[in-house]
Amino acid sequence: MPQRQERKMSIEKEFENKSFFDTELVCPVTHKEPHISHWLSFKQAVERAKDMELPVFLFCEDDHVFTKAFDERKLERLIYEADVLEADLLLGGISWIRTTLQINERLFWTKQFNGTQFVIVFSRFYEKILERKQLDCGVVTDFTLSELSNRIFIAYPFISIQKEFGYSDVTPKNNKKGYVRDLFKGTERKLEIQNKVRKFYMSQCQ
Repeated sequence: MPQRQERKMSIEKEFENKSFFDTELVCPVTHKEPHISHWLSFKQAVERAKDMELPVFLFCEDDHVFTKAFDERKLERLIYEADVLEADLLLGGISWIRTTLQINERLFWTKQFNGTQFVIVFSRFYEKILERKQLDCGVVTDFTLSELSNRIFIAYPFISIQKEFGYSDVTPKNNKKGYVRDLFKGTERKLEIQNKVRKFYMSQCQ
């Protein structure tokens, strides 16, 4: 958003010296309801990717921050593995999940999630997103995507979290200091526990 220059500076810094990405900053589609603006902005990005015939693209919000776990080669491998699984989405990090299933050391499957600050979208999913015409007060991007797809995967460990700016243009409850950070830490901890259980049982089978 033009009035959020601190966010613009933050996201530009995150992608400095990262030649893996070809980035483009865009303003969101305006709407009186912030969550609908977010959904329309996401759809606009998908439509642009479709027109450009991109096999995959990254939708990234201005509060995204790379974690220490990020590595360009690892991300490339994650994208390849998710594509082999016929993924619709690959998530860099999330703040909430309902159900998960570990696929391997690097990927988890999920049915419902919250957190769209770093979303890799595969071309096989473009049409289904663009076909969604319904627009009402209940449209929330992450939950809508969860409804539309059963092939959503999460990178583990997280390669992306949200930066706290002291306010949120879409989710007011995220304004509380430390709230978003704790959500991401708690969610990743759940995946960490599952990973430890998996390693334990694998060791017992050897």
